[in-house]
Amino acid sequence: MPWIGSARISVVLEPDAVPVRRWRYVLDTLDLLVVLLLNVSVGTAVAWLVAFCFSEGLVLSGQTAENQSNATFLTGTLLWVQVFFCSMVLVTRATSLMRLEFNCRPGRSAARSSSSLPPLWRRARLEMYLITVIDYLFFAAVDSSARRIYRHETRQGQQTASIKSAGSPRLGQTQPVRAALPFRTCVSSVRRVLLHSASAFVATIVPLVAVHSIQLAGPIHQGNTLLWLTLGSTAFKILVQEVARRHVLRRRIVNPRNMALVVCIPTVLIDTQVRVLLIGPQDTRTGLYGSLLLAVLELCVRVAKLALVQRKLRQRTADAMTATWTQQVLRHHAVEVAADMYAEYLAIGCSSAILFFFSSHAKFRLPGATASASIVSTLKTWGGQVAIELLVDVVSCLAEHLSGLSFAPIQQERRFFMFLFAAIAVVNVCFSAMLHTNG
Repeated sequence: MPWIGSARISVVLEPDAVPVRRWRYVLDTLDLLVVLLLNVSVGTAVAWLVAFCFSEGLVLSGQTAENQSNATFLTGTLLWVQVFFCSMVLVTRATSLMRLEFNCRPGRSAARSSSSLPPLWRRARLEMYLITVIDYLFFAAVDSSARRIYRHETRQGQQTASIKSAGSPRLGQTQPVRAALPFRTCVSSVRRVLLHSASAFVATIVPLVAVHSIQLAGPIHQGNTLLWLTLGSTAFKILVQEVARRHVLRRRIVNPRNMALVVCIPTVLIDTQVRVLLIGPQDTRTGLYGSLLLAVLELCVRVAKLALVQRKLRQRTADAMTATWTQQVLRHHAVEVAADMYAEYLAIGCSSAILFFFSSHAKFRLPGATASASIVSTLKTWGGQVAIELLVDVVSCLAEHLSGLSFAPIQQERRFFMFLFAAIAVVNVCFSAMLHTNG
């Protein structure tokens, strides 16, 4: 990379190189945004599909959503949550194993659970947190099974185990097919997966509590409340991202997938509910002001983060700083910026789907929503938010490219990001459906 050297690190290009490479930065920025929009469009389409399913309630009852009782509709909502989440987890784990060469054909299984609580507890949404914990345990069990299948039933897994056990007297004594593991070993494997994915769970449950608090606050009618809500949500997102960044750097996690996950989940969850509150009950002018305020804050935050990274690199230049450490810092910053961009567009798409399907629905209660949003007004609102976000990203990406930041790690993971944001869209709409269901 041009900004990494053995003795000196420069985060600003030489003057004579800027005219030559400026068009390349423009093309790189456009390529990044095109891929970003294509991937986010998949997540947005999934969000609309999931929102439509939730608006139909319990389809198996044979009744329309308006004629279903609150208990029946709640059962349908929780059932849809389990259908989408369990399918998403199983597809994720199965996809990672399908490319491997199996010693034998593994069996398949599925799980389903539902929960219902008394009406007096509905305002606290305890069933939402309970089902989140259940899904977390389900994810750990499925992930542990996938890891066990990889180790014992695939050639690649056995080869990896043989390499790790090189020099051991038991080398070559691989278990033939589906080794029966003791119960304690299975529990220990699940516990390791729970600890390994604890950061993603915390990054989900903490913003979930925050958006629940925002939902309880009700509609926004005053400009001061609008301002404080936007500032508070932005500050909370920055806090969560900073905690995640420190956690990633402390554990020396270099996989961009893990870094993107802990950044995207809180951003999408918080930003979706904030946009629902800002745009749903308000007129077009107030919603536009809210979108502009979010965009200005995002631009300021990105510029400030870039300046902090450059300052850190300049301060460490005189020290014994290795190129590996520099690459790790810049790589994490690039992943964080790109993941935040993806999350903003996905939040726009999810909030539009939620407002369109849930605003006048008899079984959902959005704060301040009194009339159904037409498809034309929804598309206008969505297009205006996307246009504002594109303007911010074009300016920010050009500035970051000129400062020496590379988004190559993100471009290499474009397929993963497409599936990741489709999965996050499912989770986001699931949480929104449970948040706004009538008691």
